Amino acid sequence: MSPAKVETIVTAHQHYLLPVKGNRPHAHAALEGIATTVPPQDEATEVDTSHGRSVQRQAQVFPPTPALQAQWPGLAWVGVVHRCGERDQKPFSKTVYYLDSAPWTATDLLHVSQQHWQIENGLHWVKDVTFEEDYPPRRGGHAPVTWSIFNTFAITLARRQGWRTVPQALRDWANRIHYIFSLLV
Repeated sequence: MSPAKVETIVTAHQHYLLPVKGNRPHAHAALEGIATTVPPQDEATEVDTSHGRSVQRQAQVFPPTPALQAQWPGLAWVGVVHRCGERDQKPFSKTVYYLDSAPWTATDLLHVSQQHWQIENGLHWVKDVTFEEDYPPRRGGHAPVTWSIFNTFAITLARRQGWRTVPQALRDWANRIHYIFSLLV
């Protein structure tokens, strides 16, 4: 996201949390420099042993430099989340840097960085895998947006009806078109 788009968010009196990746080398280097030279204002650690994995997450919150504050409107702090552990008996380590406009603690950063994955796994992954939205059959005009709306509607219906997975709901609904129409009313 560009600083101009961030300005729109700040103007609307909203907050942002932006992960900074290698595609923004100057910002990434600046955040990496802060994290290695400045003592953190706050730190938090949590361990997750669910889903057959062992993951330790550590978050640190730092004050931004004046140069970053000049570039990123509303910037309140910079953060780092380091994840390490084992998945499927394989070790991993990942560090993500964040820019944020909300006055959060390191514990807050741990929580909101995890929420991103809930959105990714609960919606984007389902739309990509179940409905193959990355490869739509109809690509012209408004078709991709229209199909995305229908797919989101199907996901919402499946979850509100208590289905564990969307494919299970779709299989059940396949021969019950009258039931589907009754849900629309």
